[in-house]
Amino acid sequence: MLCCQALAAPVVIDDAFSSRLVSGHEYLPDPENRLTVEQAQQNNHWRLAQEPILNFGLSEAPVWVRFDLKNPGDTPRRLLMEFAHPLLDEIDLTLVSSRASVRQISVGDEVLLSGRLLAHGNFLIPLELARGESLRVIARVQSSTTLQIPIRLWRYGDFIEANYVELTLYGMFFGLMLAIGLYHLLIYAALRESGWLYYALTNLSLLGVFLALRGVPAIFFPGSGWSVNDYFLAYSICGAVIFPCLFTRDVLIIRESRPLLARLLNSVAIAAVVSAILLPLIDYRVAVIPLLALATISLLANGGAHIIRFLDGYPPAKYVLVAGIFTILGLVVAVLEKTGWLPSNELTIGASYVGVSIMTMLYAFALAYRMNMDRELRLTAQEEAFEAQQTLIESQRKLNAELDQRVHERTEELQRLNLRLQRLSSTDALTQLRNRHYFDEVFSRELSRAHRENMPIGILLLDLDHFKKLNDTYGHQFGDACLQQVGERIREVVQRPADVAARYGGEEFIVLLINTDLDGARTVAEKIHGAFQKKPVTFDGQTAALTVSIGVVSVIPDDSNSYETIIKAADDLLYQAKAGGRNQVIARALDG
Repeated sequence: MLCCQALAAPVVIDDAFSSRLVSGHEYLPDPENRLTVEQAQQNNHWRLAQEPILNFGLSEAPVWVRFDLKNPGDTPRRLLMEFAHPLLDEIDLTLVSSRASVRQISVGDEVLLSGRLLAHGNFLIPLELARGESLRVIARVQSSTTLQIPIRLWRYGDFIEANYVELTLYGMFFGLMLAIGLYHLLIYAALRESGWLYYALTNLSLLGVFLALRGVPAIFFPGSGWSVNDYFLAYSICGAVIFPCLFTRDVLIIRESRPLLARLLNSVAIAAVVSAILLPLIDYRVAVIPLLALATISLLANGGAHIIRFLDGYPPAKYVLVAGIFTILGLVVAVLEKTGWLPSNELTIGASYVGVSIMTMLYAFALAYRMNMDRELRLTAQEEAFEAQQTLIESQRKLNAELDQRVHERTEELQRLNLRLQRLSSTDALTQLRNRHYFDEVFSRELSRAHRENMPIGILLLDLDHFKKLNDTYGHQFGDACLQQVGERIREVVQRPADVAARYGGEEFIVLLINTDLDGARTVAEKIHGAFQKKPVTFDGQTAALTVSIGVVSVIPDDSNSYETIIKAADDLLYQAKAGGRNQVIARALDG
């Protein structure tokens, strides 16, 4: 099978590899569900993925995916391949090694016994690559719900570290939802007020939805042979339809003020109860669309009720209305992401979590607000109202503590955004390479590290030949286009994550190569030099030949080397290249 020519470049698992979302891989839709793995491999209709995460929305037809892994080093590699969508029903994997071995693996919600190889919400497949081994991964993926195929490769240890942080954050969210639900069940047990019960069950139903979306139920019921996640999700959606309708009806006193609207909410809740009863009798693939439609109707009915009661001037309605707006926005984004209308990323995936978190707090506040109104009306007739008011104050205090926690989490999120802005500030806007300030910081740090570890580093100093003349002849816009294309060509060659390519000033560029001796640095320089030899620069119908002179230095630093001496050595070699006729590479190793 490895003899079939792949459209995508293999994923190289080298020493610098940590984790990577597989992108640029190949996929092949199988609308008739007839292809075997051999037929799929021989098919000529494979396509290159344009997005990192393949998203086919609500599709029952299987999709084939393939990509190659390569271990070019002398050390075996231990990896984890993660399919990060817990609702996938079947993932049939064929692993074809360059050592003439073939391995078959099946995982998925509906796969008997081996539904999950590891106890995790997502599907994890351990891989081992011997030294020099290549491995072709061919996956047939099918789902009765949304067909999303996010594939990430991890180095084993890095997955454990990253997964710990991710599970901690989700655990905090799930724990908060569970604590709120159970806490308000206890309040209901004490007060026998239906609003607390419906609020608690709303939170627990939404908790069930998010647990299913994270694949948690399948961990506790592995290898059952049916899609435990799908049905857990379906029943949770039914609960998330029933109890918000009842909550809205009771908390906003709709039965007394708007009887027709109350009947509409009751009808939606009854339809959800009937759906829950019929779920075991209907094919899940048939039930999922009507169930999502019912959830949409529930959102519209509740949203309409919130608006009507707000316009009626009922005070708690304003909090419920704002909560409904955030919930609808978050869930709409989530549905559009799951059905393929929006791309899958941190923003679209997290929108529903944020919306539901805000809804939970505002619903609680609205409920507390309404209860406070009722108690204030009873103060004139009941002496016992004082004790009830103290209970309400304690409830509000706990809600404020939860709000403080949310503010703290929001502050941490802003800090992460600031780190992203710092990265943007270290980039040259014209060439999209790093700027000199960033290069100076990294070079100083790597120079010290290379000194400590007795490790070679390489410096390439590049200058465009006759650039001023080209700029004067064709204009500054053409010159800017030249610099942009120079940045592109350098990035095509300098691709190791640890290496740094930067614009040093004007038409000068500099490249830092970590753990690279003179031969390696010269090879990179020749590749960059050759990139300019092969193709002229073009812009707006104008074409001009552009050459580059490069000075190359490699050194194992000691106390005699400094930032200035290494850069000066590279600059001297660049000057020799210029003086010797330009359009050439001159390289020399410095004495360490």
